[in-house]
Parts: sequence; structure tokens; C-alpha cells
Amino acid sequence: MIVKKHRYSSATGTAPRQAVPAAVTAPAWLTIENIAWISLGLLALCLRFFALGGKLLTPGEAQLAWPAYAVAHAKAPFSTVGTSPALFTGQWLLFSIFHGSAFLARFWPALAGASLIAIPYRLRHRLGREAALLTGLLLLFSAHQVWLSRSVDGAMIAEIAALWLFVDLLELADGNPSHFWTAAIALAVLLLAAPESYTLLIALGVGTAPLATQIGRQWQTAKGTLHRKAITAFLVTFFLLGTVFFTRLTLLGAAWEQLATWVRRFAVPTSYPIYWLPLRILLDEPLLSITALFALPSAVRRWRDPWTRFLLAWATLFLLAGFLPGHSSRETAFLTVPLAFWAGQQLWLVWQHWLADCPCRSDSIYGIGFSIMLLGTAAVVTSMLAQDSIRSIVPLLLLPIVLLIVLDALQGFWFSWRTAIQQLLILALLVGGALTSVTTWRDNWDQMAWVEPAFTKETVNVDAEHFVPVLAQASAERVGDAQELPVIIDAPKAIRPFLLWQLRDFRYVTAVAALPKRFTNEAVVTGVNVKDLPGRFGGIFILTQKALPGGPPLLWTQWLLYRLDEQITPAQRIILWLPPFATPGKK
Repeated sequence: MIVKKHRYSSATGTAPRQAVPAAVTAPAWLTIENIAWISLGLLALCLRFFALGGKLLTPGEAQLAWPAYAVAHAKAPFSTVGTSPALFTGQWLLFSIFHGSAFLARFWPALAGASLIAIPYRLRHRLGREAALLTGLLLLFSAHQVWLSRSVDGAMIAEIAALWLFVDLLELADGNPSHFWTAAIALAVLLLAAPESYTLLIALGVGTAPLATQIGRQWQTAKGTLHRKAITAFLVTFFLLGTVFFTRLTLLGAAWEQLATWVRRFAVPTSYPIYWLPLRILLDEPLLSITALFALPSAVRRWRDPWTRFLLAWATLFLLAGFLPGHSSRETAFLTVPLAFWAGQQLWLVWQHWLADCPCRSDSIYGIGFSIMLLGTAAVVTSMLAQDSIRSIVPLLLLPIVLLIVLDALQGFWFSWRTAIQQLLILALLVGGALTSVTTWRDNWDQMAWVEPAFTKETVNVDAEHFVPVLAQASAERVGDAQELPVIIDAPKAIRPFLLWQLRDFRYVTAVAALPKRFTNEAVVTGVNVKDLPGRFGGIFILTQKALPGGPPLLWTQWLLYRLDEQITPAQRIILWLPPFATPGKK
């Protein structure tokens, strides 16, 4: 064995110092808070994009998707860009690069919905870090926000643009003039996003009224280069999105058509009951709505604060819009935004004042047992809702909850009322979270055909999925190619874009106002009002199917919220007429 001797320094007589490896430290930005925000952002992307193209487009979604596809692939002349030039331009870009699909049609709203988490992150210095995280969590799992993000609609883009614009205006009032150009981009997107943008502009005007002096002073003191940058950013964004990247200047008028659409909606008759909007939010998102109600008085007392004033104006306007004719599911989704910000702050206050000393750490055996019962009840509620969603389970859900409330009151009487209140709050949070998560899953990812979404009040029937394969098989049998059989569409305008979207892969599709007198090998798609076509055989396909109270077993939340006079009309059904086999030897 060879022993290696150490060499000593001749000058000092000591051994040389050995290099000590530097300690590995995490980057300064990688804090627990930032990790939590990154996790929320990734989860938001997963929830918005998971199975995004798994369901067929509804007729309403197809009215917005088909014109962009037709322009991108030169399928047919277009007469409208829908109600969102910004969405039209974004869809046109994706459809031009890739082939059209339901995933691509919903891509931009889903991306806008996922970026909604960035708003409470930017406001964390104003809301408080903990309250901002809770707000982001509520917006992340909000059933209505997930639904709006996964729908072909410009409303989600308008929502994120309005929030981003107001946060930029707050930064400008605080003395940060560099936000002028980002505010200009957000304003341009807002003007091109949806008719609801004008309701949001009124809320923005109310919220920024106290900030007008500070913002005007920042604009006056800003340098000329910043003025030019802001004006250029607005004009470039507005003309890029409003003219489909400067390829169709005539579409610029569609941006101003949104104002007329917004005004016309107030004159459209409706049969929704007056309690429809608040009741639906209460039943679909109990945790968010009830918590926000407790926070509302303190928000009203702080109405002089610009951010609070903006949220109050936002909530008031969309609540009133829900009571007026012509409202839709968008008002419900918009109303959840201010509720989420108020609920996030209220939940943090509840934690600080009541739940900081969790009863799970109590020395009382009764308290520990009660906490175990709370977790068990939450698990039972979640599993029951996930397996069976009809009204008959409501008593089964209420029975254990009522029993726990009675036991909790007895504990408060015998032991400590504070512990009883703590456990009651935990019970409410667990049940509310279970109801919210199940509602979010059921209405956004449930693929069962008999489940009707509570948000849109209609669903595309599975028969529509069978419609295209039947026609493709007939085309292959007759002309030898699954996409070359000529098709004539004679259908109402409400479902014509849906049929054109479904048949987008067919090479020869014609939409007509009335059937021609003579046709030979074409397949004919028409409404049920056409009783018979000579030399044709066919089958009925249901495109949409609406539910009625008192009919088949429905979701109990839906039964309270559906319109009372909806019927399945002939316009919601089509008949696919096929010519007989022309090939000799086939029958």
C-alpha cells in the first residue's frame, strides 16, 4: 500500500488550502410564491386545452368558425365575420397554416382563458399575495370561466383585454408611463373582440374616472417617442386584427358592426325568468358566489378605490344585462370575474381570523373525529355527484350535511363555539369546492350524450357525429371517393354554417335557398319540412336537442334554470336524402 505524503508549503509550513465547492443556490426568482403561480398557470393551460376538440362545434360556434375557414381555404364567398373580428383573424391565421378543426377554432379563447391567471398575479401588490393566489385559484376552477374559455366566442378575449387594460391604467396612474403602449394594444383588442366590449368600456370608464387626472398628467409629461409608440401600437393592432392582416380592408366595418349588435341585443325578446342569472351562479358555483356575498358590504364601503369601483361597475352592469332581454350565458360568465376577486380576499380573511388554528390540531377527540367526518362527507358528496347527477340524489346529499351541522352545534354547546364555527366553515369550503369541481368537469369535459350542459342549454346530438360518416360512405360507394359526392344544402340559416363546417372536407358543397327542380347524383341535406324527394331515400339526424322541465330526468340545477317554452323545432333536424345506387349490379 502506497501512502501519498502531503507536501507542505516552504514559506508557511502549512498545507495548501483545498478548493471548497460552491454551495448550490436556487435562483432569486424561484420562490415558493412564484412556484405556486407557475403551477397555477400550467394547470390553467391543462384545464382549458384538455380535450378541447373532443366535442363537436355547436351551431352557434360554427357560425363564428365557418366564415374564417371559408376565407382561409377559398371555400365560398363570405358575407359576415361573425361578432368578433379579432377571433375571425386569429382563426383565419390558424386555418391558413393548419387544417380546420374544433381544437383550432377554440384555440384563441382557450389561450385567453388560461392567461386570465396573470391578472391577479399583476395585482398581488394591491390585493395581497395570499388573496391574489386564492383569487387565481377561484378563476382557475370557475366552471363558467372554463366554459367561456372552451367556447368559440370572442367574449373571453374581450374579458382578458378589459382586465389587462385596466391594470395598465392603474400602473399609469402610479407613475409608470411605459405602460401606454401595452394599454393601447389591449384597447385595440377590446374594440375588436365582442359586442360585450361596450359594456366593459362603460365599466372601464366608471373605474378610471378617479384616475383621469393622473393618467392625463402622465400623458403630458411623457416623451414624444412614447406617444408615437402608443399610437402606432394601437393602429397596427387595430388594422391587423380588423382587416385580416391587411388582406381585406373592407372588413374594417365589421368592427363598428359590433356596436349595432350590442344595441340590438337589448330588443330581443327572452323567456328567461328574472331569477335565472343569480340562481344559476348560486347553484353552479356556490363557493364563489356565497363567499363573494359576504365580501360585498366591505367592497361597497371601499367604492372610492378605482379597482373596487371598476369591479362594482362590472358586476352591476352584467347583473342588469342578465335581467334585460337578449342576454345569454356570457353575462353569467362575466359576472363571476368580480365575484372571484371579492371571494379571494374574503377567503383570506376567513383563514386569518378563523382557520389559522385548524381544528384538526385540537386536543379534543371530538374535534378530531369531526374533522375526519368532514373529509369523509366531502369524498361521498364528490363521488355521488360524479356518478349520478339527477335530482333524486339531492336529499341524499343534504342528509349527511344536515347531520354534521347538528353535531357541530352540539359540540359548540358542550365544548367551544369557536371550534364549532371553524369546523362549519371547513364543511362549507369542502362541499363548495366539491360542487364547483364536479360542475366544472360535468359541463366542460363530460362526453356522455345524455348530459346536457347547464350553460348553453343545448347540446349537439351524437346523431350529428354519424351524419358525416354516412355521407362519406355513400360518396365512396357512388363515385369511388369519400369526399367527391356533390352535396346540396337547403337548410335554415341558423344551422347552415354548422352543416358547412361539418362537410368542410367535401369538395363540392353548395348551399341554396331553395332546392333546384332537377338534380341527379347530388346528396341533398334539407329540413324536415320537405316530406319527400322523388328517387331519394334518407334518414333524420338531430342537430340540437333541448330539454324541458317535467320531461326526462335532468340535472337538478338545470331543471330550475331552463326556459319553460323550448321545443325541438323542425329547424333543429335535418334529413339526408341520398340517390339510389347508380352502379350496375348494386341495389
